Amino acid sequence: MSYKCPYCLFMFSQEQAIVEHRHEGITTYNCPNPAVIEEGSERKICGKRLPLNFLESESIVIALTGAAGVGKTYYYLALLDQLKNNRALHQLGIQGDIVGSQEDKRKLQSFFEDVKYKKQLIKTASIESAIKSVIHLTITKRDRTKHVYLSFFDNPGEKFTDIDHMIDNFSNVYKADGLLFLFEPKQVEKLQMSILKHNPYLEDEEETDDFYTVLNNVIQLIKHVRNPNNSNPNNVTANISNTRSKWEMAKIKFANLKGWERGSSKVKIPFALAISKFDQLKKLIHVSIPFDESQLETMCISNDKFNDDLVNAISNEIEELITGKPDGEARIKNLLNSNMRHYAYFGVKSVEVDERGQPIDLKPQGVLLPLIWLLSKLQLY
Repeated sequence: MSYKCPYCLFMFSQEQAIVEHRHEGITTYNCPNPAVIEEGSERKICGKRLPLNFLESESIVIALTGAAGVGKTYYYLALLDQLKNNRALHQLGIQGDIVGSQEDKRKLQSFFEDVKYKKQLIKTASIESAIKSVIHLTITKRDRTKHVYLSFFDNPGEKFTDIDHMIDNFSNVYKADGLLFLFEPKQVEKLQMSILKHNPYLEDEEETDDFYTVLNNVIQLIKHVRNPNNSNPNNVTANISNTRSKWEMAKIKFANLKGWERGSSKVKIPFALAISKFDQLKKLIHVSIPFDESQLETMCISNDKFNDDLVNAISNEIEELITGKPDGEARIKNLLNSNMRHYAYFGVKSVEVDERGQPIDLKPQGVLLPLIWLLSKLQLY
């Protein structure tokens, strides 16, 4: 059985894990990733101690992706808060908490404090400053419990238009078991005039990257890397040569072919597309998106089961709004239908904002639905 380090995504077997014998007969395991920070350095790229029951659990990677400015960090914070505190979610048998170093936890807490005191978060500027967090997720169903480690990576958004940078640095995207892709209303040309009319503060915001470009880069990178005709995923960045193109060196083979269908050009990893800042669309959409704190139980749970019909209704209406005739984004629909086996649309809002668009407080709306859907598609719930 192979495992995927939740911190660096290196794949290894239990026999390869570095054993560390601690006091009182306790044995722990460390990631065996042999890669170093830079050529000639002795400092390992990972080597972190794995969570105590990691080798008895499943390691799942969900990559949080999307262009710059779409609200990935705010979404991330809202999702973590709900995993820890939402009682209706716990009723479904899903709960989670952060594992990792005290430094990682302090960084996350500082973000929560910034939101609490209405301080604008600084956008993720680099791989080094991006949030990297591992969540120990416990899923209980019919008296059986699964322990799953979710690795979330808040990638810097502006790099999603640079395919060379993605190949070198975004292994968490092409090694992901599920993708949560955030985009915002003003990235959709069809919606721009209407949302500017109802949200005039948007005129002062920076332009965002083209929705199609970012989405296409993500999908094509995953397809190329997951092609079983290509080579090993752990060697993508380690073997890059100046004499060969990065696309050539990015050709890798996933050992278990997870996410690739033989004889088909479609990728079967689940793809959740969530349109963020959903409050900007309140004049355009009629479907009800539940507030996670107060409405998850009443709208999304029936007899302790998740309401799939609600997800389908939300997905269908948002897809029609974005891609429907006569002036919809047909290229987005074509791109998804021809490349992705499983995808669904969601609407999310992470924070309440004032009339100037400045954050007031976390007030999550719909942030849990994409995660629950992804867990269901991954047959973990």
